[in-house]
Parts: sequence; structure tokens; C-alpha cells
Amino acid sequence: MNQTFTVENSLQNLCQVLGGYYGLRLKNYGEATESLQADSAGNYISIKDKTFCSVDDAYDVTLFFVRENATTNNQPAGGRKGVLTRNVSFKIVVNSKHPGEEFAISTLVNTISHMTYGGSDFDSKAVALQYFGLPERNFETSFFTLDIEVLEKITCQPC
Repeated sequence: MNQTFTVENSLQNLCQVLGGYYGLRLKNYGEATESLQADSAGNYISIKDKTFCSVDDAYDVTLFFVRENATTNNQPAGGRKGVLTRNVSFKIVVNSKHPGEEFAISTLVNTISHMTYGGSDFDSKAVALQYFGLPERNFETSFFTLDIEVLEKITCQPC
């Protein structure tokens, strides 16, 4: 039996696990893309809701996902078998009231099948500027990113 697993399914599973862990303390924008609007309020915008990904003090954790790239792993018979496997790289961009949340999130990532934690970046000022559009200042919250890789396997149905 051919099994298909997609990035969307893996991210949905992660969002459910994060929601179960954090409950109402989490604001999750989902997957986001860079905003190219002049004089915009933020640097990234939610793909689903078309809202800017911004810090929200009403939540302990605010996060969104940024798709970085994808690399093809295997195409049996040069793709003629109708199966594609690839690794899709993401950054989870996080603003948190508690610096220890990185460990909790990375642990939750490791519970999702076909998803791998790759490392973290704790340069708060750089993350705040690049992803949230906030200029350098002394922040009372933590900004960090987590690198994750999602294995995707798509079995194409013959026409």
C-alpha cells in the first residue's frame, strides 16, 4: 500500500500538539510568508488569514512557521513511478514570555512523525527585527527560532 504524508498534515499535527500543550496561552499564525508591502506594520503575514504576524502580549507564546526550502530525496525510476519524497525546511519563529519555552517546543516537535528538530537561534534582537519588524531595544520577552525539517512523501495517482 502506498502511503502519502504531506507537510500540511505534519504541520497540522504539530499545531494540534502545541494547542493541547499551551491551550489559550498560544497565538499561532500558522504558515507565514514575507510581506512585500511598503510601509507595512510587520515583516511576515499569515498565509491563511492574511494578517500580520505580530507580538501579542495577551499570549504567553506567539509563533508562526516560515518555509525555507525543499530538497528532493528520492524519485524512484526518475519520477516515473509517481512517488516523490523530499525534505521541506521550516523555521518556527517564536516570541515568548518565558525563555524556557524553546525546550518545550523542540520536545513537542520531536513527537511528530516525519518531523525533525534541527537546532535553535537565540539572537533575540535579530529575530525580532527580521521576523517581527521590531527595531533594536531591550525586550521583556524572548525571541527565538527553531529549525525543523519535514519529510514529505507524495504518491501521485495515474491519470
